[in-house]
Amino acid sequence: MFRHKKTKNKKEEKMDEEKIKTEEKNNVVEKKGKEDDEKSSSISKQNKESNAVKISSTSDDSLHELLEKNLKWSQIIYEQNRKINSKLVWSAVASWLRLFLILIPLVLAVFYLPPLLKDLLGQYGSILGLIDPNIDMNSLNGIFDNLPLDSSGLEKFKTLLGK
Repeated sequence: MFRHKKTKNKKEEKMDEEKIKTEEKNNVVEKKGKEDDEKSSSISKQNKESNAVKISSTSDDSLHELLEKNLKWSQIIYEQNRKINSKLVWSAVASWLRLFLILIPLVLAVFYLPPLLKDLLGQYGSILGLIDPNIDMNSLNGIFDNLPLDSSGLEKFKTLLGK
């Protein structure tokens, strides 16, 4: 995996700046001593220029390499994000499908099950010993008359039976 360079804290940055300043001061002192000798100063100038060219070319190369690495890693991260996004979309679709697979049968059962149960009860009620829905109301009134109920209790009982 790609490892980032450790960043320096403020104290380390200040210490580095102080080192650079002291080195610059030393360089200035050395330059004053070298100005006495013209030959040595011209040679040092040529060396500094060649060093500056080398430093700039190496820094350009390192920058170019860093940019290429950055682009490669960005492409890799983009591909990973695209795959993760598609997986998230499909998981959301799957969760909605699961929800519908549960709710649709329940809703259909609420609408279609009571009439089916009523027909089933009508067909198998006599076998199970339940009241036949085809029984005449007059025969039921004869049964109700024999029960020890008052008129309000009788009406409640009839409403419970649905007759």
